[in-house]
Amino acid sequence: MIHEIRIQGFKAIADVTISLGQINVFIGANGSGKSSILEAVGVLSAAVGGIVDDAALSRRGVRLGLPSLYKTSLAGQRARHPIILTACGEGVTQCQITLDNPVKQSEPDGRSEILEVATTWSWESGSDVGIARQEWTLQPAKQRWDRGQWLEKTPEITRHLMETLRAYRIYTPLTPVLRGVAPDPVPLPVLGLSGGGLAELLEGLLAQEKGMHLKSLLTELVDWVDDVEVLPPSKSRVPAALPTTRRMLVFTDRRMREGKNQLSAYDTSEGVAYVLFMLALALSPDIPPFLAVDNVGYGMHPRLVRMLIRRFCDLMLDAPFERQSLLTTHDPLLLDGLPLLDDRVRLFVVERDPKGAVMVRRIKVTKDLWRKKEESGMTLSDLWLEGWLGGVPDLL
Repeated sequence: MIHEIRIQGFKAIADVTISLGQINVFIGANGSGKSSILEAVGVLSAAVGGIVDDAALSRRGVRLGLPSLYKTSLAGQRARHPIILTACGEGVTQCQITLDNPVKQSEPDGRSEILEVATTWSWESGSDVGIARQEWTLQPAKQRWDRGQWLEKTPEITRHLMETLRAYRIYTPLTPVLRGVAPDPVPLPVLGLSGGGLAELLEGLLAQEKGMHLKSLLTELVDWVDDVEVLPPSKSRVPAALPTTRRMLVFTDRRMREGKNQLSAYDTSEGVAYVLFMLALALSPDIPPFLAVDNVGYGMHPRLVRMLIRRFCDLMLDAPFERQSLLTTHDPLLLDGLPLLDDRVRLFVVERDPKGAVMVRRIKVTKDLWRKKEESGMTLSDLWLEGWLGGVPDLL
């Protein structure tokens, strides 16, 4: 698991260190820098994967832009050219990458970038204990470094950290893609970054023992659903003129007359497909062990979001495989579904200081604080909306 990330010189993030749990939720006003945190990790992931270019960044969900715009350039402050991104794993295991531009103007495609990758780990032999470090430099960064040769020289604990980082993805589900009526802009083997392939992924899960649990969770969260299947598209379910993917989600509505009660994802609310998307992220062992979801709860009823995040946390924390997530949201009720007395679940407020630099602050909930909150009758969503937690726009 990634225990800490440090971001230096990326967009408006001058220097921020974040101590991570297993489930990490970031809240803040629009433009506060939440997505920049996710994208900084995406750049680190691309570097660990061997190359930093548009294709590598796009596959990880990082918004493409000019290299010069990735670097911190706050007004009234000295420009910081290198981007330094660090991730810490078990013990002193650490991976750090540096992206630097030795010239005054960046090339549009990043040809002038220098990429440095360094890993650090501890070693022990008899009574001797020490720290080892390995470094690699590429000029320009669009070259590819031999990750296989690198990994051969590093211990298992360091290889695990790097492979976890390399597999990182930022998911931003889109309703037409989830419904199976539009292709995923970034298709991937298991699940596209916008939800492409969700039907096929769920088909595999439903065929397993955990399929009954998946259906049980869905019917708990969405009261009109009696069953869900994955079937090929047909004229009886979707209009012939509508482009579809090869497999579609089909729901049985418990309140409709038999024979007329099967609805495709195209004819149901967007929230149902979103629920299945989040459940699949938590249940499937084939999803990357380290992932992010931007803007959780978009298009869903707040009460559904609250219950969904509860079940998502339950599944993530009890999963038999390694899974760690970074989530952003604008939905206040999501906070009320977080089991924050469990230190593995962490809430962070993202704000900008008067000079524009991103600040990240953890809201640490103790048993005493939780008791006082209960006694006052206030919820975390109330506290956020009233501005007591921070992370709100300065508006009346």
